[in-house]
Amino acid sequence: MGAFYQETWLRLQAGDTATAVEALDRMFADLSLLSTGVLSDVTNAAALVRALALRAMLDTDRDRGGRRWARAVTTLWRDAAPELAPIVHAMRALGG
Repeated sequence: MGAFYQETWLRLQAGDTATAVEALDRMFADLSLLSTGVLSDVTNAAALVRALALRAMLDTDRDRGGRRWARAVTTLWRDAAPELAPIVHAMRALGG
């Protein structure tokens, strides 16, 4: 999961937003197929929430998808460490 997030972030830095969005959407569509063991690793769980935040920021239709991803982040990181507050605040601003 961590490597997936990094690869997606690098695609964005290279200007390939469309491929990054497609990859994120494919991954989120297949979340139900992940074993619970994958998310028991803190690194993987954190990468998943960061990927959700990234997808929320990339969503151009805030009424449809952006709010959904932003809400997921604010729910999962409701009691997050103070250093994650900027991400949580940004997600709240997106409607989460």
